[in-house]
Amino acid sequence: MRPVYRRTLTSIGRRSYAVVLPKEWVSKVGLNPGDSILIEVQHDNSLLLRPIASEHRATQQAVKVIRTGATLRREITAAYLAGYDRIVLRSDAPLSSADREVVRRTVRGLTGAEVVSESNNEIEIQILLDTSAVEPEKVASRQNALVANNIEIVADAIDEWSGDRARVAMMMDEEIDRHYFTLVRAVRAYARSGRLPTVRLLDLRLVAKFLEDIGDRLVRISELIASNGTSKPPGEALSSVAEKARALVPTQNRAFESFMRYEVELAEEVISEISVLIDSLSSLERMEGVQVDKRAQAIVNELKRIAEDQIDIADITTPLPEP
Repeated sequence: MRPVYRRTLTSIGRRSYAVVLPKEWVSKVGLNPGDSILIEVQHDNSLLLRPIASEHRATQQAVKVIRTGATLRREITAAYLAGYDRIVLRSDAPLSSADREVVRRTVRGLTGAEVVSESNNEIEIQILLDTSAVEPEKVASRQNALVANNIEIVADAIDEWSGDRARVAMMMDEEIDRHYFTLVRAVRAYARSGRLPTVRLLDLRLVAKFLEDIGDRLVRISELIASNGTSKPPGEALSSVAEKARALVPTQNRAFESFMRYEVELAEEVISEISVLIDSLSSLERMEGVQVDKRAQAIVNELKRIAEDQIDIADITTPLPEP
């Protein structure tokens, strides 16, 4: 039979009330002073209490052991996203310089990750990121700002056919990816604690993925420019393509804003605006200077895919939930 406790409601100040929790329950779930408790209102107005701190500690204590191999980078990233705070890489043979370089490059792309010990056969990575202090919506906003800025940089690279600007854009993408990984880790932590509705967390994860995809498409455009710095498409075609690329900056921000603010009307407006932009990009594909240059064709195609990602972001927008 489940234990039943009776407690007296105590007034705290003018607006708050308190109930003393049973000591047996607090001890059983492993709570300590200062820990948080999730209080969920049920359909019948009863309350469901769930300890948050015990779940968080379980995650913090978990260690992921990975054997080295061809999928090393992917496995480290997957363990980071899953919420492990310690990742140990082990090998039967001494770790090669190639494996060590993969570890270092991967760790640089993960916020809060740091190699804390290293030996012939083992590398330990510690994750110092406190996900309880990371707000997914703020991370997503920062990721969007980086994406919008990178669209502007790529537009300049197209207009000037500048390999230097293109390389700057490729460097910026590392920061976009870092924010994506941070957000996914934070979303999973929030899902365990219940601090945001599950639907909102899923939408944030999806929007972050669209932002990452836009970043990847900007890299493809940049690689085309950086690897063909000495010869460029016709000048008139470049100016027209760059103009359309710059038009994607305000639509990027407006699409994201509609999602963050739950503004369905704004979402509909920006979707119509982007649809017109996609039509103009399709017309640009028939421009003589673009038709004769495969690089220009590829860039226009990537810009169309970016515009479609923006529509997908706006399309996720839903009305503000009722309290």
